[in-house]
Amino acid sequence: MKPVEDESSVVTSGERRAREVCVHVHEGNHEAQHVQVVHLHSETERSSDKTGTPQAILSLVYAVFYCTTSIAMVATNKLVVSNFDFSFTSFLLLLQALTTIFLVQVFPITPTFSLHALRKLVPLSCFYLLNVTTGLLAVRLLTIPAYTSIKRLTPIYVLVFDFLLRGKRQSAMVICAVFLLLAGPLMVARGDMDFKFSSYAVGFAASATQALYLISVSHFNDAGFSEVELNYFNSIITTAPLLVGTFIFDRGLVHHAAWQKPWFLSSLALFSLLSAVFLFAATVLTSRCSGLTLSVMGQLKGLVQTWIGFLWFGKVNFVEEGFVGIGVSTAGAALYAYAKYDAKRGK
Repeated sequence: MKPVEDESSVVTSGERRAREVCVHVHEGNHEAQHVQVVHLHSETERSSDKTGTPQAILSLVYAVFYCTTSIAMVATNKLVVSNFDFSFTSFLLLLQALTTIFLVQVFPITPTFSLHALRKLVPLSCFYLLNVTTGLLAVRLLTIPAYTSIKRLTPIYVLVFDFLLRGKRQSAMVICAVFLLLAGPLMVARGDMDFKFSSYAVGFAASATQALYLISVSHFNDAGFSEVELNYFNSIITTAPLLVGTFIFDRGLVHHAAWQKPWFLSSLALFSLLSAVFLFAATVLTSRCSGLTLSVMGQLKGLVQTWIGFLWFGKVNFVEEGFVGIGVSTAGAALYAYAKYDAKRGK
């Protein structure tokens, strides 16, 4: 998406893009999980097939729950960031982590606290923070359609890592989809009148770090960590770095005018709750749903996000080749989803 403009004043494009970070930071970390981890969860997919129609219905419920939570979170994010001009990213992430810890403690689902588990999940938290950092910077520097196209490159990184680590080769259809996924962002870059090499380089880096994070999530799921444990321990580990980030980068937080405005605290509380629920929903969707559901939901969300970027958040400075590139990228993502489904069906 592109930046959200304050209703009461006109801001520069740089200020708008700084604001948009808070709208996308939480969603950007998880939404691509639907496509990229499909082939990393073959055991989950096979178990889904064996359970038949009830599991298919349950997967659909998971997907609808995820999308509903995602839309609600973005709406409250927009309210907090735009209406109250509250663009303190580190603080919002910290609030999400603390809310997650609180909810896990309140409900009877608290995992047994373990220093061994915390130490074991440190790499996951490092990849999470790295993914957040590069994702934030990419969202600031790129338009949302361009960012979405580049983010679709994540399956390529996952496939490369899969080949290097497991020696797994892909079908001709997957290779063709990868070609389209790579060609799309290149065409978008050529058609972007605001093109900067450094901005697109950061976008490619964000896609790569997201692949590392997704592979880590898959690895720890396979190692026996539940969705609650992953979110709970990750929130504990990241609290300290986010607290430091809040003190360093979110200056002016305490004296911000938003604290004096009506409905701000309730809006912030709703945002925190939905962010924590969204984080859990994304993890459940990744580990519980079939490959087809993951792929379809990923493509639908990517398509909706692209058009929201066009229609809601200002003008995109593209020439014709940029729009064609977005179409090529979308086609590549759809072909990739079908190729993974076809491969699973042929087993």
